[in-house]
Amino acid sequence: PDGKDAEQAMKRKLKGDPENWIQNRRKKMRQSGQEYTTRKGVLVAAKGVKEQCGSKCRRACKEFSKEDREKIFHSYWTLSDTDKKFFMSKFVRKIPTLRKIKGPSRRKYTLQYFLQKDDIIFQICKTFFLNTLDISCKRVDFFHKSIESPEGVPMKLKRGRNRASNFSDADKKKVEEHINSFPRVESHYCRASSKREYLDPYLTVSQMHRLFKEQNPEAEITEAAYRKIFKSFNLFFHKPKKDQCPTCAEIEMGKLSEEQAAKHNRCNEMAKMERQKDMSIVDPEIAVISYDLQNTISLPKSGIGTFYYKRKFSVFNLTAHCNINGVAYCCVWNEAESGRTGDDLASALNRILKSIVQDVAGIKNIILWSDSCVPQNRNRITATTILQFLHDNPNIESITQKFSEAGHSRIQNIDAVHSTLEKALRHYTIGSPITLMRILKSLKFPKTKLQILEMQDVDFQQFSHKANLLLWDHVPFTKIRMIRYCTESLTSVKIKLDSIEDWIEHSVLKRKVKSSTPPNFFTMELKQMERCATVTLDKKKDISSILHFIPEEDQLFYSTKLNLHDMDCKTEVKTKKKIKKIK
Repeated sequence: PDGKDAEQAMKRKLKGDPENWIQNRRKKMRQSGQEYTTRKGVLVAAKGVKEQCGSKCRRACKEFSKEDREKIFHSYWTLSDTDKKFFMSKFVRKIPTLRKIKGPSRRKYTLQYFLQKDDIIFQICKTFFLNTLDISCKRVDFFHKSIESPEGVPMKLKRGRNRASNFSDADKKKVEEHINSFPRVESHYCRASSKREYLDPYLTVSQMHRLFKEQNPEAEITEAAYRKIFKSFNLFFHKPKKDQCPTCAEIEMGKLSEEQAAKHNRCNEMAKMERQKDMSIVDPEIAVISYDLQNTISLPKSGIGTFYYKRKFSVFNLTAHCNINGVAYCCVWNEAESGRTGDDLASALNRILKSIVQDVAGIKNIILWSDSCVPQNRNRITATTILQFLHDNPNIESITQKFSEAGHSRIQNIDAVHSTLEKALRHYTIGSPITLMRILKSLKFPKTKLQILEMQDVDFQQFSHKANLLLWDHVPFTKIRMIRYCTESLTSVKIKLDSIEDWIEHSVLKRKVKSSTPPNFFTMELKQMERCATVTLDKKKDISSILHFIPEEDQLFYSTKLNLHDMDCKTEVKTKKKIKKIK
């Protein structure tokens, strides 16, 4: 990674652990004389002291008792491979043959075997030596053949003499520049609390290495070397969700007291029980609706290598699931229309609630389940949106918002829909939101019915403007577990800071209003959001550079929505001015 803080840059936690590799654990057990299984699955029994030599042995084998042999055996097998060689050099001596015979002989030397007891070294026979250590004569012969050098020291092992996989600093810099050339995808959920960066979910390290070799065929960088450098970056491909609850992490590190840990665990369990209780409700008048924002869908999507280096066009999808009809509502919009502000998400939620009420007749009470993200769900804009919805739909008596415990915010039925969508879209080449909408509307899942809602300009409304007219400062959104809105009292809300506590009512009417009949803010016409340009110039340039790879229908979409033709004209004018200056 570049920059002044490169040395302190966060890196991936995935590191090699050679000690726990299967082959190294197997090798360690073999070298220590323990039972192990070979690579072919053959079980090798553990080493042990064998029978000693016969009673007619003329050496000092009888000086060693069974306990002495056991002690020598355990001492030998606790040594490393190098120390075992020193053991051999001390207790196995090589001398010239004493008996001379006529004619040629294959025997060039004699081996003498010794063992030590109480600082006294006794000469023993070969059988006693080998059986005490439970080794074969091949190990002894191999050791003495390895010291047949002029210096008389064991030769170095010839294993691992393959070409070193080290790479030059120049090649490493090329790889780092190549990795940095891929645009990052931002996490929709933990942008503020996470320093992790994300790449296109359809990209892999193998694909990145292949693209690198296409650009740098002369660089001697293997995939393993590329992967090693890649791990020095804080980059991930998987879904950018919350990885771990920060409170649970503090509990594991011992930074929180037992009382705080018990309270956190209790709140988590209470939220789970509350959700299970709500999901078991079978009442046509009570709708339990879960909703969450899907990871950003980046377009165009194709297997062409050039696409991975370009900034993509973002499409957003707020998904909700209703328990009464079992339908998943996908409210979709793109960054040419709007972004992911509080007003955008509130407008999408408002559109979903309207659709559910139209599809399912007889609903009187709604329970909304979502994660505990404050900018997304627990805020004054969302609260004002729900109050406005109740005003516009007087047949709904109440709406209760409930939130999962922070860090444990997994909405299972919504996650299942998102996972199914991502798996289905993985098999398609998608040029623009036009193609995406066509594919989404054609998808059919066996367990869940999809209803695709395409956001229009009139759907984006400024709920934040109306939220500023109400008094929300005294409502502790960051601590709220539940919040209830009632049609009979639109100027107040009821909250719970703990699921087992009683409801606390808060008025949201500003005190400046002294009239006995306060004005009805909800009859005021909502302002339509002004279309804000969230697409950067660099992104427009990247999309423009790959337009010729996608169908004409998709090209027309980007040219119209992003005004790419005007951008090209401006670029041409700037280029002409530069040419004139040069002349």
